[in-house]
Amino acid sequence: MSDAELLGKHTRLRKELSVAYAEPFWDTVHIKRITSELAAIERLLASRKLSQRWAIVRRQPGVGN
Repeated sequence: MSDAELLGKHTRLRKELSVAYAEPFWDTVHIKRITSELAAIERLLASRKLSQRWAIVRRQPGVGN
């Protein structure tokens, strides 16, 4: 899944979470599922960002040699 697709899914899940919290009675199972999916997406995006930054740093002269 591309970063753009992940960000789109993240946005949809954030909206879904807002709607779930706006309900008078919270469906904790539903909220837990949403937050678990959000956490997984955020970890994946963060690891990709870290990998990209490390690749840039490694290309600098004198780094990682």
